[in-house]
Amino acid sequence: AVASSLRNRALPPRSLFAGEVGLGGEIRPVARLEARLREAAQLGFERAFVPDQALDSAPPLEIRSRVTAR
Repeated sequence: AVASSLRNRALPPRSLFAGEVGLGGEIRPVARLEARLREAAQLGFERAFVPDQALDSAPPLEIRSRVTAR
């Protein structure tokens, strides 16, 4: 919702954003990201925007990282 409002554009369909927004506006890693991405793929999501974070295995959907809050 924040990204959509900032750009005055709808988010891409079947996409999700995962991360915590810090007080300084930075996007921080989240716990259990791989499990969240697997579940999202089962729910029909195809693309995930995530903070830079190491993943142990390749997730079942397209990953976009280096999300910024600008």
